[in-house]
Amino acid sequence: GNLPLRRALAMAIDREPLVKYVRQGLYQPAYTPVPPIRGYAAPRPAWAGLPEADRHALARRYYAEAGYSAARPLRIALYYPTDTDNRRTYEAVAAMWRANLGAEVATYNEEFRVQLNERHLHQLPMFHYAWIGDYPDPNTFLQLFRTGFGYNDGGYSNPRYDALLDQANATADAAARDALLARAEALLDDDVAAIPVY
Repeated sequence: GNLPLRRALAMAIDREPLVKYVRQGLYQPAYTPVPPIRGYAAPRPAWAGLPEADRHALARRYYAEAGYSAARPLRIALYYPTDTDNRRTYEAVAAMWRANLGAEVATYNEEFRVQLNERHLHQLPMFHYAWIGDYPDPNTFLQLFRTGFGYNDGGYSNPRYDALLDQANATADAAARDALLARAEALLDDDVAAIPVY
């Protein structure tokens, strides 16, 4: 529910060094939920292009706006499926949140099936979420955030978003459809429905 906090957390992650050093350069930094798909121009949040120091300063402003400070840090748990790469990734993310915001994030690994069940039951405050597209189209990723969709484990719900997806899926012209999907994805970015990492 706390939009300034979600914005602060999204902005405080340094994705380039994370991908280069922790993920051995095997992935691309992500700022939006839809990965690179030929012909689709994903909307990039304005803050993604800021120099690191400016982005961190903006993240700290949102963190303070959310009601957190050095004296009253955010304390939250982040869950991920048991895996060495995941452990290194989320320990690095937690360290960035500690260094750039002062947040105290505890990371916990769980067996994948256990985590999946807890996610579906909306029992986790923050968790790892990965998706492999069934087909090369933005919709296979964007549908994950549709109200009531079976894999919408974050519980995101925005009627404007759902309407844009409906409109896009009823549009035959490819370019017009992509433009509607990009508008929908820009809403996700604005609402910080998820925090894409790589």
